[in-house]
Amino acid sequence: MTEGLCSRATSGGFASYRMGDVADIRSRGGRRMELRNKVVVVTGGASGIGKALCNRFSAEGAKGVVVVDRNIEDARKVAEQIGSIAIEADVSREQDIAGVIETTEGEVGPIDLFCSNAGIAATGGLETSDVAWNR
Repeated sequence: MTEGLCSRATSGGFASYRMGDVADIRSRGGRRMELRNKVVVVTGGASGIGKALCNRFSAEGAKGVVVVDRNIEDARKVAEQIGSIAIEADVSREQDIAGVIETTEGEVGPIDLFCSNAGIAATGGLETSDVAWNR
């Protein structure tokens, strides 16, 4: 099963962890993470696991779930379903990520949880080309 890498804001920056079971979101201390009134960003949020994360975070009462994806049409559909915003971005570009942060903080509020779910699948082993890995 593919799992997203999530980060949550802490007093010392961001803490990252793998999320396997969205229904049971817990902090490192073992307590349930409270999402009510939090601002969440989900990359790769237009489909698959990312879409499921967006739906679940919204159902948990997040103040805003920002749906980030290269596929802006599908991202907008997800955002409309959960009453939030969509941002078009390619997470392989640093300036796009900076734009996501700026837009989110300007339109929704400070980010409490940044879920880096976006990814690609490249088949092969050591022979896989740099082009495949860098897309």
